Parts: sequence; structure tokens; C-alpha cells
Amino acid sequence: MTKTMTMTTTTVLAIVFAFAGGAATAEDKKPPGLDKKPGGMPPGQMKKEGGAMPEGGAGMPMPKPSPEWEAFSKSGEGSWKCDTTMPAGAMGPGSPEMKMQGTAKLKKDLGGFWLVGAYEVKKSKTMPGMKGAFSMGSPDGKNLVSINMDSMGNTAFTSGPLGADGGTTMGEGFMMGAKVKVRETIQRKSEKEMYHKFEIDMGKGFMVAGEDSCKK
Repeated sequence: MTKTMTMTTTTVLAIVFAFAGGAATAEDKKPPGLDKKPGGMPPGQMKKEGGAMPEGGAGMPMPKPSPEWEAFSKSGEGSWKCDTTMPAGAMGPGSPEMKMQGTAKLKKDLGGFWLVGAYEVKKSKTMPGMKGAFSMGSPDGKNLVSINMDSMGNTAFTSGPLGADGGTTMGEGFMMGAKVKVRETIQRKSEKEMYHKFEIDMGKGFMVAGEDSCKK
């Protein structure tokens, strides 16, 4: 029995040493370039990832505004004078029709993808002065995006198909502190004339909140 146990022990130790030696041999015979270095990345991969960019600057090309957007926005830049009409009821039940004059300035910005502008409505006997900011853009040449905000706390974000001379966008916003649905129409009538209509739906269908006729 003692002899058998000794042989068994010797056999187990031999197997252990055989596996240990095999593992060490396999570790010693790893293909060149796969040795782990500090940081856990093989030298070959470090060279590949840390090397110089391919000749010709093979980085991701910068996106450019679409031809459709360029065609529409090129006439939008500049200073505009606008006649604004707010129909009766636009400022609440029983409010009268109001006519105002304002100015707007637009310029292409952020890589040419956006027309960014600011406008101001002059103070009158029936309407306090108001300022606002807005931007229009087309990320893909097929859709028009419009963002508005003003000094009365109103704001809106709308989008819709882009046509050759503008388009109609729809979305949501806040008017006089209430959340509303918004529909906005932007139309280029000529290189020096633009039309803009802003409609809101507070639960009873869309109603015109204001119309702008602007000229350079």
C-alpha cells in the first residue's frame, strides 16, 4: 500500500510539473508583438493606434451644408424691416388687432448650417417693446428646423419639410406660460422679401398669433 501511494504521489507530481512546464513553454513561445507591455496593449497594436495619420489627412471629412439649404439661406442674411400684424384675440379673448413694426438681423453661422438672428419690435401705444432670438437650419437638406425665444418667455421648437422657398413646420412651445402646439410658415417671396406666419393651438385648433411681412 505504501508503495502504491508513493507511486501515485509521484505520478501526480509529474503531471503537475508537466502542465506547469508546458504553460511556461507556451508563454515563452508567444508570437513576436503579442508580449504585454505596461498598459496592457501589445507593442504592435500600440504602434498601429499611436502612429501618424495616413498621408492625405485620412480623418473624418467635415460635413457641409446641403445645396438645398444653401439655395434657400443665401438670401436670408442681412437686415430686414418687418410689419407685424396680430389679429384680434391673439393676445387673449377680446384683444384687438394690433399692428407693429420691427427689425430683424440674420447671419449664417455654425458652419453655415444655421441662419441665426435677433429681432426687436418697437414699443407702441398698444404693445410693449419686445426682443427675441431665433434660428433656422436644415441638417440634411430635406427638413427645416426652427427655434424661437423672446423676452416675454415664449419659445417654440418646430420642424417640417424644406421646400425651395421655405416650408411649414410643426412642434411645441410655451406661450404666455402655457404649453401649446405650434405651426410656423416661412416663405421666401423674392430675394428681398420674406413672409412669416406663427400659429398656436391651445386645444381648440390652430389660430394665427402673428404674421410678418419683411423686406430688406
